[in-house]
Amino acid sequence: MRRVALKNRALVLAGQAPPGATVRELGDGEVGDGFLFIQGNAEFGIEHPSPHLVATHPPKVAPKGAVLLSVRAPVGALNIADRPLGIGRGIAAIVPTRQLDPRFLWWGMHSLRDELASRQVGSTYGAIDARSISTLPIPDLSIQAQRQVAMFLDRECERIGNLGLTLSLQANALDEFRAAIVRDAVRNHRVGPLKRGFFVVDCKHRTPNYLLSGYPAISTREVKRGALDLRGVDRFVGEADFHDMRGGGRDPKVGDIIYSRNATVGVAAYVSEPVEVCMGQDVVLITRRPRQCELLAYVLNFAVTDQVERASQGSTFGRINVPVIRSLVVPHDSPEAETEALRLIRSRFGKLTVVEGEMRTMAAQLAEYRDSLIADAVTGKLDITRQSDRQLDESAHAAMEGQKPEVLSR
Repeated sequence: MRRVALKNRALVLAGQAPPGATVRELGDGEVGDGFLFIQGNAEFGIEHPSPHLVATHPPKVAPKGAVLLSVRAPVGALNIADRPLGIGRGIAAIVPTRQLDPRFLWWGMHSLRDELASRQVGSTYGAIDARSISTLPIPDLSIQAQRQVAMFLDRECERIGNLGLTLSLQANALDEFRAAIVRDAVRNHRVGPLKRGFFVVDCKHRTPNYLLSGYPAISTREVKRGALDLRGVDRFVGEADFHDMRGGGRDPKVGDIIYSRNATVGVAAYVSEPVEVCMGQDVVLITRRPRQCELLAYVLNFAVTDQVERASQGSTFGRINVPVIRSLVVPHDSPEAETEALRLIRSRFGKLTVVEGEMRTMAAQLAEYRDSLIADAVTGKLDITRQSDRQLDESAHAAMEGQKPEVLSR
């Protein structure tokens, strides 16, 4: 199949960082004077990003409908701009001309992920520049043929997505089991307001000057259930902001919790190892003496979600205030009782982890099949006119179970 360079069918816009003083947190969903702004792939969703920042005058703006490409680790992540968006250095926008169907571009970029990986530079953090992107080879098809491929992939990837949704629902059921395990482990513990045994320290209510490297700044996007994980952090601060943001007891240490109180409200990340981070907006630090909050992290993530849901407020994003966090009813018991509860939780969670691992394997196999289907359809290796719904459905299920799917090639 004949191919042409992407630059002959689309415009590639490299993102650029705006001055730090012109960037602020979105807050309450109000954009005001400026554009929603994304720095990197941390804001990417399934197909469209969820920006958390606003830039007053971003140097580069991706138009609605542009394909957004992550150009820094991980190189190759994709989204579509559902509105004009300011884009930072971690993003490139690909804007199709009339010779390129937007949906075909979307699927075509998926098929080029291996090519993107081979072109990235940097030993520690991979990156790719606009020139390398613009020379990527894409199939030279008529608009009609492009649309046929795009419609096929839209339909079949939705089918695959539904199978993935089933796995996600099963994963949610595992979380219900986890909640039951935690509640059972602390069932006979004395309870009281969180403030009875723990300190809650709010973040500093100011936006630091975000940088592309430096000390990690932890906000709601980085706070996930379980141990604090710094992979994927894309907002950093310099030395002065780092020390200022950690002042007043805001320095997370092993045994503490970083807790989200806005957007992803009610999620606790347990600090399991030494880290040099500072807290960004909309999170609080929960600690005590001695620093041992692991059991509380389990409780916050699985046993008091009903309290958080009742207390959360906010028109655009859920929100919970610091006084409410301090008033959450949680277990308070002897160190011996806490140790026994943690033993039970860890043991029973371990069994669920095995099941979860099997589900992740199935999801990975399904994703691999999806990638192969996209690449074969875009490049013409797969004859999309000869695939019946039954054959495609059987192929997807076979792939999910680790079997080789049967498809009809040209």
